[in-house]
Amino acid sequence: MPRFTLCGLALATLLGCTNTPKNTDGTMSSPSEVEKSAGPDGSDLLRTLQGKWQSERDPSYVIEFADTRMIHTNSGRVTYESEIEIDVLCQSKVCTADSTDLSEGWCFTERSGSELQCNCVLICDKTTLSYIAIGAAGGNLNFRRAQ
Repeated sequence: MPRFTLCGLALATLLGCTNTPKNTDGTMSSPSEVEKSAGPDGSDLLRTLQGKWQSERDPSYVIEFADTRMIHTNSGRVTYESEIEIDVLCQSKVCTADSTDLSEGWCFTERSGSELQCNCVLICDKTTLSYIAIGAAGGNLNFRRAQ
């Protein structure tokens, strides 16, 4: 594979969850120029989430994103599985049911049976994932990419 292609893929992964979209001339917009409607492409966020993430608070808790599946494990045992859907504008019904300000992140929803959970992504890069489970106790959930 050509070197420039590998560099482009690496750069895309690094920029996958940043909230500074490019202008039409290829330059990056400043935060003051960015409106919520100009959020990242949902496939960029989904691509960056892929893989295993270990909880910073409880090292035995790991989440894994495998395409649109989210698998929660504790001490190596699967405890919960769900389907996820990216909602870059945090406008799905489950995400707007609470008064939480979601203007500084992107959301993904988890669906397991009839249960729906909105999660607002605060930080997502190649090593760090931090999100809030909207309406659930526990505050920010912070993870590091698992080795």
